[in-house]
Amino acid sequence: MNKTIQRQTEKRLTVTLPELQAMLCTGRRTAERVAHEAGAELKIGGRRLYHVGRIEEYLSASCEVDRK
Repeated sequence: MNKTIQRQTEKRLTVTLPELQAMLCTGRRTAERVAHEAGAELKIGGRRLYHVGRIEEYLSASCEVDRK
């Protein structure tokens, strides 16, 4: 098996579940539910990744921000 190369980029296309949890400031179950509802789950080989763009679109469409 080839080793995964970690690259530092400003804007990532996909994240792992722990990274998604940190991004959303939620637990595992909530992060998985948001990803599922957003249709952001990807399975590449044996890895499960989450599409950041789809999650951002889902959150902006489904959440209202109260700005005063």
